[in-house]
Amino acid sequence: MAKSGDLSVGSFFIWFSLGIAGVILLIPIHELIHGLLFRLFGAKDVRYGVVWKKLMFYAVAHDFAVNYRQMLVIALGPFFVLSGIMAFVAWEPLRPGRPS
Repeated sequence: MAKSGDLSVGSFFIWFSLGIAGVILLIPIHELIHGLLFRLFGAKDVRYGVVWKKLMFYAVAHDFAVNYRQMLVIALGPFFVLSGIMAFVAWEPLRPGRPS
């Protein structure tokens, strides 16, 4: 008999597949955030690409130099944006006073 909280093999594979799909969806969003931040700092020519042999996705600003602080914002931007969104999504159903 399965106890509450037990995960069946079928459920495991469904959740695992959803996790893989989520990661695949987050990669272009992550790179898009880098690109938007490059544009915010003034880059005119932002390009996106993939190196399939190394499974590497990237955003690059051609002929555009950034200083240390700008690079820090561009590099950490996706972490803060996506973490904030995920924290809100995870916390919102638990918010006190939220109607059931």
